Amino acid sequence: MTNSQPPQTLGQFQPISNRRRERILRVWEMREGGHKIKEIAEYFGISRRMVYHDLSVAPRLLKEAAMSQDGGEILGAEIAYWQHVVFLAMRDYQMTQNDNAKIGFLRVASEARAKLQALYEKTGLITTIPTRISLEEGNPFSNPEFRKKYVALMKEAREKGISIWGL
Repeated sequence: MTNSQPPQTLGQFQPISNRRRERILRVWEMREGGHKIKEIAEYFGISRRMVYHDLSVAPRLLKEAAMSQDGGEILGAEIAYWQHVVFLAMRDYQMTQNDNAKIGFLRVASEARAKLQALYEKTGLITTIPTRISLEEGNPFSNPEFRKKYVALMKEAREKGISIWGL
C-alpha cells in the first residue's frame, strides 16, 4: 500500500535529494513557461498529483536558493548579461545590410542600455546627474532670438540649482 500523503512529518519536510530538487525546479520552470500540468507529468513520467506536489515545494526551494546567493554575484551576473546583450545587438547592427534589421538591433541595444542604466541607478552605482542636456528639443519658440534667450535662461536656472520640470 502506498502512502497518499505528501512526504511531510509534523509540518517538517523530509530531505530532498539533489536529483529530485533539480526536477522540482525544472517542473517550476516549465509551469512558469506555460506548460500544462499534463504535459509536465508526461515529460517526467510522473503523475499529475506529483507535479502539483512539486509545484507546492518549489517556492521553498527557490527561497532557500535565493537566501544562499551572494547579492554582489547576482548583480555582477545581471550587469554582465545586459552588457552582452548590448554587445551582440551592436555587432549584429554592424553586420546586417537590411535597414529594418539595423533599426531593430539599435532598438535592442538602446533598451538594454536603458536596463543597465536603471540597474546602476537602483543599486547606487550611478549617483551623478548628467552634466550635458539638450535644451533645443523642448524649446517652444520658433524665433531664433527667443530660442537663444530661452536656452540661456534654462542654463542659468540649472547652474543656480533651480528645478525645472522636464530637465
